[in-house]
Parts: sequence; C-alpha cells; structure tokens
Amino acid sequence: ENGYYFCIDGCLYYRDRGADEPVVLCSKPNCAHEDFSCNARIGHDDVFYYDGNLYLYTISPKDVFSSDLVRISPDGETHETLTSIQNLDLNSTAFFQGKLFYVVSDAETGSENLMSFDLESRKTECVYDAGGNAITLTGARGERLYFSEMGTEKNGGYMMQIRYVDLAENSVETLKVTLEGGGAPDPLLRLLYVGEERLYLAWHDENVQTSDAVRIVSCSPDGSDAVVLMELKNGLLDADGTYIYAQEGSDLAIYDLEGQEEGRYALRNGDESVMMVFCINAQASDTVFVCGWEIEITAGDSDHSVHQILELP
Repeated sequence: ENGYYFCIDGCLYYRDRGADEPVVLCSKPNCAHEDFSCNARIGHDDVFYYDGNLYLYTISPKDVFSSDLVRISPDGETHETLTSIQNLDLNSTAFFQGKLFYVVSDAETGSENLMSFDLESRKTECVYDAGGNAITLTGARGERLYFSEMGTEKNGGYMMQIRYVDLAENSVETLKVTLEGGGAPDPLLRLLYVGEERLYLAWHDENVQTSDAVRIVSCSPDGSDAVVLMELKNGLLDADGTYIYAQEGSDLAIYDLEGQEEGRYALRNGDESVMMVFCINAQASDTVFVCGWEIEITAGDSDHSVHQILELP
C-alpha cells in the first residue's frame, strides 16, 4: 500500500511511493549486504507480499528437490521457515484466504496434486488429485480459486478444463461456459486471466494437438454471460490484466482485452533467424519480457534461447 518490495541479484529492497531511491531491507548496523549474513540476502529474485508479510521459496539445505517456504517480516529482520515442499511447481502457487495453494508433482508417475498449507496452523491438505493430468493455478476471486487442468481422459481423448476450489463449500467444481450462438458442446478450455469482474479464457473447438485455432472468450466468474472477444488462427501465448499476446508468424501481436490490436513487434533477425516464444511475462505496466528459441530460418534448427525486453504501447 505504501511502497514496493523487489529483488535485484538476490538482494531484497524496499521503496516508498514517491521516494527517489530504494533501501536495502536490512537493519544490521554496518552491514555491507554482500553475503548471507545480511538479512536482505535471499539468494534469488522471487518474493511475494501477502497479508503484511513477505514470503519466498528457497532450496532446502536438506534436500535439493525440496523448497522451503520462508516468511519474512516487513522490516526484513525476522526470517522463519514454515514448511518444506517436495517437487513444488514454482509457477503454480497462490496465497489466498490465509493459505498457500500450490501444485506438486510425483517424480515417478508425473501425477500432479493441488495442495494447501495453512499459514497459521501449518496444516497441509490435498485439495485435488489430478490423476496424472497437469494443473496450472491462475487466480482467485471471492471464495473461488481458479485453475486449469490438462491431460488425458479415461477414454483416451485430450481434455482441457477450467476448475475452481469453492472454499465456502469446501469442494472442487468444473466451470461450465456456454457461448450464445454456437460453439462446440464439449470445448477445450484454458483459463488465461482472472479479472476483477470477468474471466478471460481460451476456447478451442478442435483438438489443440492438431489445430491452433482459438477464440478468446470473456465470461462472468460463474461461467455465464460468455462473449467472444476475438479469434486467433494460431499463436496464442498468454494474457494478463491489460493485454492478450499472440505470436503471428514472425511478429508478436498485442491486443487489449476487448480484442483491439495495440501493437505489433518483429521477432525476426533479418533473413537469418526468428524467435519462437515460449515464455512471456509483463514486468510492469509499460514493458514485457519475452523468452524464446532462436530458429535459424534456413536450417530450421533451434540454436539457443534468447530474450527481448519490449516497450508496450
């Protein structure tokens, strides 16, 4: 509310709103902030603020396949390890209703489970067993925590569904979305973004393994009032609270949440190579960080990963 926490090169900083310079979040006198004796040295750049405290994940000193959940006081002075989590998916975690929700995978079977950890009682529970499918947490509103599930059904077909944890009813439900005027009776759905009043999702009428065609759909949190914002023949990457991103040939196309094109950026290096994007992340309101493989146009081979930082319109 009053400022920002962020990390640079594994060091934790705080900046008041309107302040010219950030301060290192360390209260030790005469500390040089150069090693792990410093309270601000956390070793990596992922930190989360929730309900008056900072949280981060560190590699457990007891097991390299485990992540320790550490709680840090707002002044950076107190560090407390709350629990250790094996095979944590760092891209699928959410703090919500006094709990940490997270996804873990079984190293032998590949099965993923949605888990919860109560930050006060420190009780761990399995919320949902995906039975061999993949889970991606997307966001929460009200009493619902939304996630996408992708994988294989019992009949062998490919499935993509949006589900939610209903904390009021202590249950996991499937989001039912119906388009007015048509659409496949059993579409493949992937949740892109949870907004303040609307959900944004990818609607596939065909098998995503054989077709890249997709509709971007907006609906109410209960799945009603669904409308098509735009249609893409290929290249959907992701969406956030401001933009929808798609790779269209050798361009990165950026649309607003109403489907209007806002900008287009070349991902091509002359006649030599083109970037095939595999990760996109909006770092702030005016920049986006893009990662991908550089594909040699003549050979069609991926030599190495590259990245670009783009200024958004």
